[in-house]
Amino acid sequence: MTKDTLPKNQNKQLNMFGTYEFPSYEEIMETYTKEFTNYIIPKGDTIFGFWMQTLADLEFLDLELQGLTKEYYIDSVNRVVKIKGDDESIRLRIAHLEKVKGKTTLYTDLVDKFGDTNAYAFYNLYPYKGKFYPRVVRTLINAFKLNHDSILLDLFNGSGTATHEASIMGIKSVGIDVTPMGTILSNLKNDLLFIEEQKLNFTISELQDVIEAIENRK
Repeated sequence: MTKDTLPKNQNKQLNMFGTYEFPSYEEIMETYTKEFTNYIIPKGDTIFGFWMQTLADLEFLDLELQGLTKEYYIDSVNRVVKIKGDDESIRLRIAHLEKVKGKTTLYTDLVDKFGDTNAYAFYNLYPYKGKFYPRVVRTLINAFKLNHDSILLDLFNGSGTATHEASIMGIKSVGIDVTPMGTILSNLKNDLLFIEEQKLNFTISELQDVIEAIENRK
């Protein structure tokens, strides 16, 4: 019913679009898209990563900031953070922020490149059961303020999540595990980080030798 056809005894009431007519599908979608965008996109230059979904993520962020900054304030409602410290170092190391002072964090770049928050680099070589998230490892490394002069020791290294994340961050590490498959995977992940790409251009004959070695359990 339009403005011109309203009964005289009925109060005139505007809809959310400021008119008396029903909005079109396109108008509804455009308006709600704008409102949704305003709601989900943090307004600030240092903001949460899009993977921040739980209270546990906030606790991890808090741990990281304790180790990486001189001073910080977390606004969990608006998903922004105020920090004081080495902005560039924080940007390269932190796992729970999408941007630091307007610049995308290195972790966000890794996530965007591989399309997964926990399967970047060489983590997906083998679906090892019982491994923990690389982002948790990065959080703990930051919380304990490890740097290039530190050595990380994992006595139950599994498939090498801790040692692989340490290598990505430029931190020396040692991993120990009783599982042969785990130690093979751990070594392979770290070797691939530093191998020259041309060394991976195998010939058919070389690939046949590799397959034969696998079949003979060598």
